[in-house]
Formats: sequence, C-alpha cells, structure tokens
Amino acid sequence: MENFPYNLGPIRKDGTTLLENFYEKGSVCFKDFQETWNKLSFYYIFCLGGAGIGENLHKSKVVEMLLGVGLEWMCDEGREVQGRVGGLYLLYAVYFVQPCDPKVHIRLVVPNFMTIRHFHEQLRKEKLSDADYALSRLKGEDAFFICCKPRLLTLETWNDMCSQMELKKLMSQWQSNPILSIKESVEEALEQYHKRKQDLSMTLPPHLLHPPALPSQLESLRAQLSQDS
Repeated sequence: MENFPYNLGPIRKDGTTLLENFYEKGSVCFKDFQETWNKLSFYYIFCLGGAGIGENLHKSKVVEMLLGVGLEWMCDEGREVQGRVGGLYLLYAVYFVQPCDPKVHIRLVVPNFMTIRHFHEQLRKEKLSDADYALSRLKGEDAFFICCKPRLLTLETWNDMCSQMELKKLMSQWQSNPILSIKESVEEALEQYHKRKQDLSMTLPPHLLHPPALPSQLESLRAQLSQDS
C-alpha cells in the first residue's frame, strides 16, 4: 500500500481537542456536540489528499485515527460519563459522515465489547436518550467489528509493530543502566572476536598462522640464488 503522506499526530490532537471542548460545555446532548463540531469546522479534516487513486486509502487512515480516539474516550471507565458520551458522539459523527467507500468500521477487541455493553446499560439507566440513540444506531448499522487486534494487521503494520516493540525493548534496557549496557555490548563484541580468532586457528594452515619473518625469507632466497648460479 502506498505510504501515507501525512503525519497522523495532529489528526489525533484535533480529535482530542474536539472532545475536550465538548466536555467543557458540561452537556451530554448531541446538539451541543454538533455545535462544537461546526465551530471547529471539523468536517474539513476529511479533505486531506483531494481526489485520485489511493486517496480513499489515505482518508481511511484519518477516519481510523479519529475512530480510535472516540473509542478510547468511550471505553475509558475512569472518565466521567460526559467524557465517555463525547467519545461516543465522535464515533457516531465520524462513522456516518466519513467519505470512505466502503466505510471504515470501528474495531473492537473483546474487552472493549464488554465495556460498551455495560456502558449502554448505564446510558439507558440514566435516561441519556441522545447517547442511547447514537450507540443503538451504530449497533444497528453493524458499525462495530469484533477483532483480535484494534488495528488492521497488514505486512506493513506488522513490521511497524515489530520495529516499535524492539525499539521499546532496547530503550528500556538503555534507561535501566546505559553505562552497563555499553560495557556489556563491548564485552560481547570482544568475546565474539576472540572466539572467531580461536575458530580460525583450528582451520588455517600453520604457515598462515605463523608466517616466517621477512629477513629470514630474504636470506633463504639469496642462498637459493647462489646455488643456482
């Protein structure tokens, strides 16, 4: 797949800013969320890339990032209900106005699925009708996919994940004791060097391991020339 030409960090920041601004309103009504969305001209976030072959794939990454932000807020049981409702409204708005065809679905791992079930029960218990409708409609439109991973795994994303895991492992070792890590690396390299040298000594012929001194070679050559003459 063609590499995505934009940095997704600002996209995530914009999604978070939208939710924070909605949270400051102290409301759980979708109308107030819509006002916040329009005030920030949030729909223009889908205008990245323009038109052309492959642009739908670029837009899908933007949608996937925003859905991830909304899901993160909604499934955070440590947040107040208002913040979680904001995450739900972001899921609802992004899913139904996204320009992608086919639509990018909301990927759920099993723990998130159970969290959403409990959250829906809470919405109905507290009679939050706007949020109840939004979540019910998402369910009715099969917007959620139950998956083993929150991200779509391709060869590209798998390589990225492996590289990030290896980098985190190295950084953890470095942060725990950077001087010791350098010392161990040097000692390991020296050990491999000496082992390789020993292995070579068992396979190379003696005259390569212990070549005669150059003066001795010259004297031997002179003696041979004298005899020949």
